[in-house]
Amino acid sequence: MMNLSREQLVIFSEGMVELAKKASEEETITNKSIRITNNVIVFFTLLGAVLAISILGLFFTLKGAIDHSIASMTGIEKQIGQFSEIVDEVSFSIKGMVYSMNTLPEIDENVSGLGRSTQQINDYLSEMKAQTRQVAFDAGYVRYHTFQINQRFITMNKAVGNISYSLHESAKPVQQFFPLP
Repeated sequence: MMNLSREQLVIFSEGMVELAKKASEEETITNKSIRITNNVIVFFTLLGAVLAISILGLFFTLKGAIDHSIASMTGIEKQIGQFSEIVDEVSFSIKGMVYSMNTLPEIDENVSGLGRSTQQINDYLSEMKAQTRQVAFDAGYVRYHTFQINQRFITMNKAVGNISYSLHESAKPVQQFFPLP
């Protein structure tokens, strides 16, 4: 054992007290730094969660709009089909009128002109019928692509869910070393 004088013991004791104060200050600074780091981690985790929820909300809104659009296109297709049937009936009636006009020998030239006009109307209605069928076809085409877009949004929605899960999983190792306050 070492024999220390009283003066040396006082100096040693003061040095130990000073060392203990510095160690306590360093521990306080370290704890404060850990709390700040934990708060930053929590902030960014919450920010990521809010962003993910916002993106999911946007995708659900877009999906709802697409579903509504598909329903509207179905209604338009039905109305176009009904209109096409009406055009067929009108066309058939006009053809009957033209036939009746051509079989009456007493009708003069003015009535013949009316027959030609009716034929032109019939031609226009036939063209309109063809255009109506094309519109119905195009509406089906748009509906198909709207459905495809909806499927892609569903896939993107799943990807956002996977990202959210990955963010949650990536925060787990950090929480082992820096527990949340």
